Amino acid sequence: MDGVLLDDREFSKWLELYQENCTYWMPAWDDDSDEQTSDPHKEISLIYYNSRAGLEDRIYRIGTKRSSASKPLYRTTHMTSNLVVLEADELSCSVRVSWVTYAYRHQKSTSYFGNTVYKLVKVDGALKIQSKRINLLNDYFEDAVDFYLV
Repeated sequence: MDGVLLDDREFSKWLELYQENCTYWMPAWDDDSDEQTSDPHKEISLIYYNSRAGLEDRIYRIGTKRSSASKPLYRTTHMTSNLVVLEADELSCSVRVSWVTYAYRHQKSTSYFGNTVYKLVKVDGALKIQSKRINLLNDYFEDAVDFYLV
């Protein structure tokens, strides 16, 4: 549902998937070692929010049309596959998915791909995203990468 809501630009509904105290993290790659950064508080990240408020702020800025990085918004299609349940109990689970996002804007197409680990928790009978760690594997891009592209 994550990618479908982003493709449809249903950002308010997309936010409802997340817990208030969620973490949303896309670490950067260290060019010297070809390893990802491991601590968003001490090292650079491509995106890091330590609560839903950061995502809400980003969506607010897009809604105001003042976000030059998002004018116009990309048209996107998120494709998700290879879902693996890493662990699960009655109240939570962790899953890993592989994904590709195709994006189009300014008469140019591009794609992003990688994998994501979600930690989901049960809240009032529904699953909410407690954390989302995005591993973007093709991290060389011409524009700024944003939440709706991964």
